[in-house]
Amino acid sequence: MPEDQEDQTVTHSVYSFVKRAQELYKDEDKSEFVKFTLTGNDSGRQVFVDTLQNRMGAQESYLMTRDYDSVLGISTNVMVNQSLQMHPVCRFEETLKHNVHLKHTFTNSKGTFSVPIHKIPNVDPHSGNPCSHILSQEHFTTFYNKGLRPALEALDKVGVAEWPPSYTAEMFRAT
Repeated sequence: MPEDQEDQTVTHSVYSFVKRAQELYKDEDKSEFVKFTLTGNDSGRQVFVDTLQNRMGAQESYLMTRDYDSVLGISTNVMVNQSLQMHPVCRFEETLKHNVHLKHTFTNSKGTFSVPIHKIPNVDPHSGNPCSHILSQEHFTTFYNKGLRPALEALDKVGVAEWPPSYTAEMFRAT
């Protein structure tokens, strides 16, 4: 490559590309941001994103955990390539409370409607009535003691011994 062409090219890692895009986005005139992100042109220089810079090595590992119950509740086909883990006591800070701009369409006896997934209420399985998106301790206790624990016991009489005997016992252990 001729030397004058090399001066016309800037190589970015994914991180530095995003950082530069954020800098340009702060400007009142967004045209440079648009030009940079859509064409890779930055002040007359061609931008190249090297996706291999700063990548994790083959020996590095990571663990990522998230609360996916909202997805599990609206999907009819959840594909996973590893085991799902369930915890008898949930982390309330992971409860979906804010709009993530996803909606789900429901059909019931009143018709069909779309609702943002952060507004989908839990349903009391005993009464069938909707309730808050945050379950009460009474609902958790009922769900675990009368639903989850008996289902686990029916599926795996030996493995269920690893699970707490009741929701109250798990709350005591967890605190």
